[in-house]
Amino acid sequence: ILSFTREVFDELLVFDARSDSWSQGGNAGDAPGGRQRHAMAFDPQQDRVYLFGGGDWGQSTTELFAWDPAAGSWSKTAPAAPWPTARAGHAMAHDPSSGGVWIFGGFLGEDWEDDAWRWDPRHRQWEERAAGAAVMPQRGSAAVALDTVRNRLVVFGGKDDLQRCSDRTGDLCGDTWEYDL
Repeated sequence: ILSFTREVFDELLVFDARSDSWSQGGNAGDAPGGRQRHAMAFDPQQDRVYLFGGGDWGQSTTELFAWDPAAGSWSKTAPAAPWPTARAGHAMAHDPSSGGVWIFGGFLGEDWEDDAWRWDPRHRQWEERAAGAAVMPQRGSAAVALDTVRNRLVVFGGKDDLQRCSDRTGDLCGDTWEYDL
């Protein structure tokens, strides 16, 4: 029997590789509400897990939260403008060379996005880097990683409902793109 629910959760689960076990992370502080299709990345320089966007069935958000693993608590970040538009299905990666995190793409209600933004935790601001540059495709639900040796944002796969990807199976893309940072 297959069951489908529209319920979203607000739990933080933490995996401890040493003990090979899961535990409930703390939800103290200004914790995000239940959501789906958000993105998270760990910044070891700031000792924070960042969570951006996502939403609850069509209601995406621009919220950025930071989770402090030592304290087990959340804080909502209030960056100065500009910041990324509300989105879901985007990807996020930590940037070890300059600190902070990158987000790429995602769904904005009518179409997939092709922009890249970097969060700078020291200055508490977002910087848009690749909007409309026509160097990366509109994409959601992709995976990203930073190649710090070549200073590039690497994007693989994802979803494109308009089937604009060069290597695809249905609306799922199997191509790789790089953006020179």
